[in-house]
Amino acid sequence: MAIKSVHISTRVWNLLVQVLILIVVGILVGSMISFFSPQATLTMGYGARIEFWILLCLIGGAGMFLCDLTLMFLQLNLVGWRKVILQSICGTISVLIPLYALYDAAEIPRPSTTVLFVWIVMVLILAGATIAGSKLITTSAKNDIEEATEKPHASRPARILSRLPIPLQSSELYALSAEDHYVRVHTSKGENIILMRFSDAISETGDVEGLQVHRSWWVAQAAIEHIKAKDRNAEITLKNKLKVPVSRNALKRVRNKGWL
Repeated sequence: MAIKSVHISTRVWNLLVQVLILIVVGILVGSMISFFSPQATLTMGYGARIEFWILLCLIGGAGMFLCDLTLMFLQLNLVGWRKVILQSICGTISVLIPLYALYDAAEIPRPSTTVLFVWIVMVLILAGATIAGSKLITTSAKNDIEEATEKPHASRPARILSRLPIPLQSSELYALSAEDHYVRVHTSKGENIILMRFSDAISETGDVEGLQVHRSWWVAQAAIEHIKAKDRNAEITLKNKLKVPVSRNALKRVRNKGWL
């Protein structure tokens, strides 16, 4: 009896990887803190101290992950330091609630010290998870569990669309633009930003006909409304009225493509 192959989308795979990273980093950070023995836990045995700090770090990691999930489903495109601060605050709150609920406040250092210390720990966990995630998540396409058999000549869809929020996954890919370590995906139904390398994003456009027209822009041919050329410069206007610059180096490729 044949076993039916299972397909796991890149989006789900990235979430699983993110959870695993937070768990591993939380265990490592918790073990490191217990080794240095903060004053508040000196009275605990060594085993209990390790369990205490690892548990708190895992709770904090869960709080940060839930924060990330909430941002994703609400389609709030927070990036950079704003997202880091919000995630670290959510992680800190998720640790402080059970900490003060389960332990006598007299045995815990003063609130200002406790909050600052827990927040620093959350930042450490977030930094470790981000460093690991930038290597694993952006290249996770290589780890997708695909169907066992594929049609050899079937056209490949733009796999990058599967990374977007559900309402955008059925849209038409218009363009990609690089923003620091992020890529903004422009579609017929809106846009969303993803943490990944620009070159990786272009490789996930599948068989969508397109061209990199600038160091930080890739454009789908079907999304072009018109192109305005002047001397050695050009500008592309997409169907959503977004204007994309064409670099001088890419102008020849644009002409060879027949777009001009």
